[in-house]
Amino acid sequence: SVFSSALDIKDSYVAHNPKSRAIRSERVPLYRIDSIAPQYIDPKDGNILLKIDTQGFEKQVLEGAKTLLPQLKGIKIEIPLYPIYEGSDFAFYEIADFMKERGFQPYSFHIEGVDLNTGRVNTIDGLFFRP
Repeated sequence: SVFSSALDIKDSYVAHNPKSRAIRSERVPLYRIDSIAPQYIDPKDGNILLKIDTQGFEKQVLEGAKTLLPQLKGIKIEIPLYPIYEGSDFAFYEIADFMKERGFQPYSFHIEGVDLNTGRVNTIDGLFFRP
């Protein structure tokens, strides 16, 4: 399968999913959402939804959106049920706590990725809204 992440995939995951191994590496610029959001988002618009699908880099994205977070009505985020990337320990429980601490409530979840060898769900999409 095709993965694109700023982090390396764990060897333990690749051992069970050999097609998920890295085939190349590229350097790309990274920007904090807070540094680019003002160009695209009007803070007076009360209906802002942020979608995050960053393959293990969710925590860093959320940390780079500290100014934007209070303006958001909702967040759709890909949630790993267990970490599959090196250096990423931000999985289901940590994301749920992060959202709760910032006033977001779970709205819905959708299965996103399943390990075909074991049937174990490894990622879900979570939709969170402020009441």
